Amino acid sequence: MFTVNTYTVTFRTDGTTGAYFNGNSSQNIIESNDTTPVKAVAPTGYHLTHWSASNGVVYWNNPLTVTNITENLTLTANFAKTAADYTVTFQTDGTAGAILTGNTSQQIAHGSNTTPVKAVAPKGYHLSGWKASNGITYRDNNPLIVNNVTSNLTLTANFTRNASPITFLWLILSGE
Repeated sequence: MFTVNTYTVTFRTDGTTGAYFNGNSSQNIIESNDTTPVKAVAPTGYHLTHWSASNGVVYWNNPLTVTNITENLTLTANFAKTAADYTVTFQTDGTAGAILTGNTSQQIAHGSNTTPVKAVAPKGYHLSGWKASNGITYRDNNPLIVNNVTSNLTLTANFTRNASPITFLWLILSGE
């Protein structure tokens, strides 16, 4: 009489919140057969680094099909936090006394938003707008939040000297 061995192959995550699988995470496999594909899906801000098997083998494929099953296995999908995709830098145009409040160098994931940065004009000046290195001008945004970041950016706060009241008074008195 012929005996058929069946093994259990279990797919699990490393505990990363929000990670899940596409495919059957618990499979009973007849000896020497293959699993059906299982894809590990990383939550936002994470990526799959590798699969580690209870027998010490490391897999890099995703989706993963384990071939020639000859023992019970547990496969763990290991995730890591994804580094920020882009650097967004905020600066002034060099006007003496102008300052920025907030985080002026931000690491932003693709499609995400910056945190607010506010330009504070020195006495006798006002903010005339922000100019981005991609050509976009922000006129009435202070503090500024850049939405949907898709590239490295530098944003410059531009300041303009206020009109001088003495010049204005001279024009009135001279009749010009």
